[in-house]
Amino acid sequence: MRLALPLLLFFAALTARAADSITVSDAYVRASIPGQPNTAAFATLHNKSGQAVTLASLQSPAAKTVELHRHENHNGTMRMRKVESFSLAAGNTTNLQDAGMHIMLMALEKPLEEGRSIHITFCFDNNDCVTGEFPVTGIKRMQHKHH
Repeated sequence: MRLALPLLLFFAALTARAADSITVSDAYVRASIPGQPNTAAFATLHNKSGQAVTLASLQSPAAKTVELHRHENHNGTMRMRKVESFSLAAGNTTNLQDAGMHIMLMALEKPLEEGRSIHITFCFDNNDCVTGEFPVTGIKRMQHKHH
């Protein structure tokens, strides 16, 4: 019992450090299209810490598989490729955006409808994890957001 409180305080400090050092903002996820098991999510990541971090994993209860992807031009054809490694330098911000690097949610647990929200957790190589809330946005609203 005496060990429980110090351990609890230690893990609480780790969680607070993660929440303070890496932030997720401007997050949203595209509403799923009927019959389609996949969708994309977008956000801004900011590393407020003094060290670079590398993304170790992405997780969400909304999908069986969550990956970072990038659009690439291959001989004049745009293709989507999984990003195998992604580092965020100290003090830097990265925008995960449509037609660029973004989050793919594959094998959705259920359709994502506008008005709901999902959570996506980003875990980094320094053992920091941060969870962002991603409101589900309809296609028309999303197009307006980018103009």
